[in-house]
Formats: sequence, C-alpha cells, structure tokens
Amino acid sequence: MKVYHQVNGLFSVNTYYVVNENDNTAVVIDGGVKAQKVLDFAREKGIKVTHMLLTHAHFDHSACSLELQKNGVKVGICEREKDGLKIPAFNLSEYFNIPFHPTACDFTFTDGEILTINDIDFKVIATPGHSAGSVCFLAENRLFSGDTLMFETVGRTDLFGSSATSLVESLRKLKELPDEISVYPGHGEPTSIKHEKLYNPFMPL
Repeated sequence: MKVYHQVNGLFSVNTYYVVNENDNTAVVIDGGVKAQKVLDFAREKGIKVTHMLLTHAHFDHSACSLELQKNGVKVGICEREKDGLKIPAFNLSEYFNIPFHPTACDFTFTDGEILTINDIDFKVIATPGHSAGSVCFLAENRLFSGDTLMFETVGRTDLFGSSATSLVESLRKLKELPDEISVYPGHGEPTSIKHEKLYNPFMPL
C-alpha cells in the first residue's frame, strides 16, 4: 500500500490516494472541490482511481463527487451523512456561495465496517462532532482523520450539525488507538496518535 498526498481546492483540503501497488488502482479519500485536479494527478502518477471515500459531506471535501462519478469513480459516505451530497445547507456550500452539484452516493457505510477496496482494508470509525456523520478510516497503520483530529487541534464545532460534546467522545475513541498510528488529517500536516495525546489541548484526559 502506498499513499500519495495532494492539496486540493478551497481551504487547502488534503486529498489522499491510497494505492494498491500490485495493479496501481487507487482509493481517493476526500477529493476536495476540483475533480479535474484529482484526475490529472492520477494520470500523472499512472494510477487508476476506482473509489472515493468521504470523511464527511462538507463541500470543501466533497464538491468533486459528481464529476468523479461521471469518470467512473464510486463515491461512498457514512449513512448518516449521505444527505449532505444533496442539500447545500448540510454541506455548507450555500453559506460560502460555492457552486455544488447535488448527487447521490454510490454506497454508504456505518461504524465498525471493514471496506475492502482494491484488496486494501479500510476500517470505518464513526467520529461525530465536526459533523453529525464524520468518520475516520484506518488502513494498516494509517488513520485518515478528516476534520476530526488534526495536528494539535480539531475541527470546528460551531457549524450546522456539529457537536462539541460528540467530538470529545470521538476523540476519546481515537485516543485508544496505538501510539504508533500515523494520522493523515483533512487539513494541515500529518501527525501521530502519540503526538496528539501529548500535545493536543483538545484531547480528553
């Protein structure tokens, strides 16, 4: 398994490409706003994007969904979050006056599921707080944490569907992961569970 990283679109969303090196198929995590940027990056790296997994529905992570689907990419999102791909108030695009093309996801998932895509296992960890249906994905020793956990901070909880109380419980869940797990957040630089336990002021005791 190999991971490529790209910064995509408004608010500098981190887009990750999780690649099966045996056949160069890839799963995108949070493709951002610009689908063409995803497609161009994949072409440059010689990989084929087959699926996109979304950590949550906010437009800065998901606005590329419809265009990627038109290019054969299957889009998955948490069951609790799927309406966010249809409703501008839910995905916040209407508040920022950002064009968003409503779409339906191709598949959904729930907490604890193991998604096996391109022979790579992604464990779904429900982490509500930043949004009601936020999730993280654990693949091998890498946690793709979206806007739940970032380098020495966390995602906002003053938005539609956010809950500070839920976020604390989600962080408590992530705190139980092994220290050596690398964390690939939705914004900013990578970190680790150990670092966040030591230095993140939002991490519960």
